[in-house]
Amino acid sequence: MLIYHLIHIFMNHSFSEKPNTDIYRALEAALRLFPKGSRIVIELTGGKKTMGGALAIAAGILDINLIYIDYKEYLREFRKPRPESTYIQLVGNPLKLPVDLFSEVEVNRAVNFFNVGKYDISQTLFEQASNRMTQPRAAELCSELSKLYMLWNSFNFQEGYKLSRELSKRIRSFFGQLSSIFEFDSYRFECQLESL
Repeated sequence: MLIYHLIHIFMNHSFSEKPNTDIYRALEAALRLFPKGSRIVIELTGGKKTMGGALAIAAGILDINLIYIDYKEYLREFRKPRPESTYIQLVGNPLKLPVDLFSEVEVNRAVNFFNVGKYDISQTLFEQASNRMTQPRAAELCSELSKLYMLWNSFNFQEGYKLSRELSKRIRSFFGQLSSIFEFDSYRFECQLESL
């Protein structure tokens, strides 16, 4: 369990909302008060959403963790959390989230294009996603699979056959990863390769 020792330092750095870069200047001035190597967190509770968003971006760039005072119970009549139910929520650095989390959106788009026969677009999208993923193997295979069907559709059987020979072996090896992206019928694929 990770335990954070917090030292509260109260300081007042005023800033104006316009220009919107003023909040970054205020943060820079506050950070100068700490010695180098200090472990710093930015507490985001309260304030305007624009302020919280700006500080979250700055924290991501500066590799500073974020915390938020959260609660388990809310007192509606007083419009505030029950004091005994509050706790510190550590919010990880947003820029350190796994790349694959965001690549999933691109992969889903690529699958949609693949499913309607737009193999040129799906090939490009799979390729782009694979360039940003930590585990790109399945997206790379899907990109090549898109290329294979594109060759087939354009009656380029010779190139398609060459690609299919290489692809068939790799698909057998990485079938688990491939089927995690979409339903993949390996038997049907093998029959299609035979036809090719």
